[in-house]
Amino acid sequence: MPRVKITCSGELLVPANDLIDFQGSLKNLSDENYRKLRNSIETHGFASPVLIWKNDGKSMILDGHQRLRVVKTMIAEGYECDPLPVCVVEADSEYQAKNLVLSFVSQYGRVEDQGLYEFLTNSEISFDDFSNMFDIPNLNMDYFGANFYKDWSNDFDAKENIDDIEENLDGIISVLKISCPQEKKPDLIEAIAEILPSWAKIE
Repeated sequence: MPRVKITCSGELLVPANDLIDFQGSLKNLSDENYRKLRNSIETHGFASPVLIWKNDGKSMILDGHQRLRVVKTMIAEGYECDPLPVCVVEADSEYQAKNLVLSFVSQYGRVEDQGLYEFLTNSEISFDDFSNMFDIPNLNMDYFGANFYKDWSNDFDAKENIDDIEENLDGIISVLKISCPQEKKPDLIEAIAEILPSWAKIE
């Protein structure tokens, strides 16, 4: 029987089903990001303790909701899982605890493309592995892959997207005619025509 690997330690060990959701519908987990997170857990194990608030003897999750969602699904599918490592965070009230939830879901630092490329290169982490396991807020994965990994491609079909643009070209042209100052149109036409020659019809 498959088993969820536990690759971290914590202050306490608590069964997954005893950890209680505390953020409601604050965040969602798309199918794609569920797949990435599951890939990460299957590859690296459950590698970070859950942060909880102890309230009336209950273990309320402050940070780790999405990992718990994936692990509980895996358990329902037949995976075995030992109690999970947790760390207790102190809070005087539900108000303070919910402020902590917002603090944990906040993204204060911003990942920059060049810095990310250097980090992946120095770590010898392939872009395929990165794109299949991780989701970085504000990172356009297609743009990043195309600019830093010349041999990389995904299921994105540029030709189909260009066809979609051409099908709606008349509407796009109408908007540009209204929004683009007359003196800027020649520069706009020249720049875009290099990518999509039929846009020259904007004249």
